[in-house]
Amino acid sequence: MLMENVTHRKHVDTYYRHLFPFLFFCFFAIVARSQAVPVTSAEPKHKPSVPSWITMMDDPNVNYYEAVKAFDAYWKHKVKPVEEDEMDLSKDSNRVKTKEEEREEKERSHLKPSDPAIKYAFEYKRFLHWEQEMEPFVQPDGHIKGMDERLKDWETQKRLKQQQELQQKNKKHQPDSSRKNP
Repeated sequence: MLMENVTHRKHVDTYYRHLFPFLFFCFFAIVARSQAVPVTSAEPKHKPSVPSWITMMDDPNVNYYEAVKAFDAYWKHKVKPVEEDEMDLSKDSNRVKTKEEEREEKERSHLKPSDPAIKYAFEYKRFLHWEQEMEPFVQPDGHIKGMDERLKDWETQKRLKQQQELQQKNKKHQPDSSRKNP
């Protein structure tokens, strides 16, 4: 019986001696694999919706008039963010506020962080700047000239200006044919 017990003990020891390294290896492989490959689903569960005018101003092929139309439609019935020039006016205590300014100030005092005037304040200001910067490059159909087109226009204007200056120089140096020699 003692011999059987010793033999059985040897088998158990051999079994555990091989089992522990195998389990350790499996655990390590699972942990390493989980860190190496992040689990992502094909579609995000909750995709935050962003107003179209925000993505439109980042699109180089956007139609300017459509972007402005989308911006105006979005803000039509919403409280707009406070602009810097409005903040300066509000500091002036001697100035009398109009009824419209008082109404807007009252509406802004009740805004929540999720309200568009707070949530999209940066994008609002950025769009106004974009609108002003792009306006000189807008074609009649709404297409905004790209950098290549702008550079080509600039080079053409530069060449025309040089030609005009050269013509003016030549006119100054030509003798006046209207005068007759006596």
